[in-house]
Amino acid sequence: MGLMYSWDYIPDMVSLAEYRMCIQKKLGEEYCRLLDSSIECNQYSLYRRGRLEVKPMQIMTLLEEQLELSKRLCIYGCGNIGHAIEKWLIRNYNVKPVFITTESLKNGESSIDVDDLVIIGVSEKHQLDVMNNVLRSGGTRTKVFPYNLIGMREFLHIVEYDNWTHDVGGMYISLNEYEKTITKAHVEN
Repeated sequence: MGLMYSWDYIPDMVSLAEYRMCIQKKLGEEYCRLLDSSIECNQYSLYRRGRLEVKPMQIMTLLEEQLELSKRLCIYGCGNIGHAIEKWLIRNYNVKPVFITTESLKNGESSIDVDDLVIIGVSEKHQLDVMNNVLRSGGTRTKVFPYNLIGMREFLHIVEYDNWTHDVGGMYISLNEYEKTITKAHVEN
């Protein structure tokens, strides 16, 4: 019954392993799957509420591991966020991702293979919907980076900052251009 309530923290790995062993011994594997599912839900809930911290280095390590294991990298979403991620991936990992959208999936123009890694390049308010209703519909467990979207905010901050400092992110203000504009305005006045 306690698995149905939102948690205020996630127990440490040792405690979770002990809970899992106890549940498996007394209740069976089905209840272990329920425990795992409730942990995932609560981790995401805590993350969304800002109560679960993800370090940028963890995100980068996870991305590098996932890139090595994946056959192809896809970005869901062709807007500003998706293109910013694409520029960052090309510059930092020399990887050219494939863009996918709901429309291209429905029309059969694109598909997602089990060995593909998908980065969801849409705004935060749409990410969970895309993951659950597009990428994981029909029982398919598409590999989404970061797993369960935990750390996506930090990943986008890394992308945004890096693109901004390299002056390639079309949705970002160029620091040099901004400084030139201020200097020019000051000189003219």
